[in-house]
Amino acid sequence: MKIGDYWATHYEFTGKTSDIARTLMLSGIAIIWVFATAEAGAVTVPRALIWPGLMILCGLVADLLQYAVSGVIWGVVARQLEKARVPATEERDHSPWLSRPATAFYWVKIVLVLIAYLLLARFFIERLVTT
Repeated sequence: MKIGDYWATHYEFTGKTSDIARTLMLSGIAIIWVFATAEAGAVTVPRALIWPGLMILCGLVADLLQYAVSGVIWGVVARQLEKARVPATEERDHSPWLSRPATAFYWVKIVLVLIAYLLLARFFIERLVTT
């Protein structure tokens, strides 16, 4: 395999992982919402679901930041190269530090989803044991 093929495979799997994580986060919000109750015009979420909800919320923010920060970084790099009149077809190396923020937000998102679902699993296990 060529190095480009390895990178293409890497991007395929990390992109799919991001899609699945996003779906799990939105599903987690729905699961939490099912257990919410409305009394006297206020919605109450069981205390045991507050932390999973917070993890999901933070995971969604990390998901947004992963793409937003990357878009800004690569847009700035592209603009600098255009200003320097670098031909569009010319290959250029870049600092590995440019992709580190996206990688960091990616891993934060994945870890937060896993923690949220572990906490949701604990909630369901406790409900099974006590009923």
